[in-house]
Amino acid sequence: MNAKVSPYLALLSELHEAIPAISRVITQKGGRSGGTATYLDSQGNEINKHKLSKTAKQLLEDYSLVQYDQTSGKDYLSKMKFTQIPE
Repeated sequence: MNAKVSPYLALLSELHEAIPAISRVITQKGGRSGGTATYLDSQGNEINKHKLSKTAKQLLEDYSLVQYDQTSGKDYLSKMKFTQIPE
């Protein structure tokens, strides 16, 4: 399929291919804990972060930077139309 997607959705798709599931531990009070993320393969098996491929590690870093920009940063990506589908 040759559907147009935003750069953001393209990043998410690549990340999902490299790491099918990512979860963060949640406390009983509903807040985010100080724990680390859990990564799962397509079979539901836990993946050690240190054993991820170089590509998967780079995608995680890119995703982390995107999240920072959108939540705490200066929202540069919005100005670059990163989440918009190209015409």
